[in-house]
Amino acid sequence: MNSGKNYPDSKSREKIQGRINKNIRRLIAVNFLTGSRILLSAGLLACILLGTPGGALALLVVIYGTDIIDGMLARRWCVATRAGAHFDLVADIWFVVLSLSAFVITGQMPFWFLLAAAFKFAEFAATSYFLSGNTPRRSPDAGPEVPAEMRSPVFDAMGRFSGILFMASPVPATVLYLILPFPAASILLTGLLACTCGVSVISSCWRLHLCICAKEKNQSQKRAPGDLLESR
Repeated sequence: MNSGKNYPDSKSREKIQGRINKNIRRLIAVNFLTGSRILLSAGLLACILLGTPGGALALLVVIYGTDIIDGMLARRWCVATRAGAHFDLVADIWFVVLSLSAFVITGQMPFWFLLAAAFKFAEFAATSYFLSGNTPRRSPDAGPEVPAEMRSPVFDAMGRFSGILFMASPVPATVLYLILPFPAASILLTGLLACTCGVSVISSCWRLHLCICAKEKNQSQKRAPGDLLESR
């Protein structure tokens, strides 16, 4: 009697455990794809410094593929996490900084573009930290400020476009020097990099505007705690 009564509960526990194990395997697979981008970026650095553009282009295809697939799988499998989002962002920053540093060393890119990329990433981290912790609340009883460890990256449309341009910048830096003579390739690449920086400046200004608006809304909420604020 007892064994028959407990059988459905045992079977349910096995199903639940099976789902948990399945999600863990999926999460490991997604994080493996993200982590592989860190190792592939090191290989890309070697290819650029050794002057093997064919290998560099092949690695770029794989790197961009992992960047697309890991996010797609995380959403499809419902294993997207805050830690995973941070890990993906770190892998992207590592790729951009490492590849741009290699191009600067070989003289294919100006040093100011590397500084612009570093500034944009620093600005993104700072404004994300501020915006995720200062999102206006619907009521004064909505709870305390979001802890630092619970804050997530905050994206905007122009910022995403800027990030895509920074991520894609190694491609023209590799291809242009293959198909054009050095002066022409350098001039055209500089123009593309300047456009990328222009988009980055627009994004930074917009994010600064969002931070100011968020701060003003929170201050207004403190002055009038009975008013409900419009959610973002």
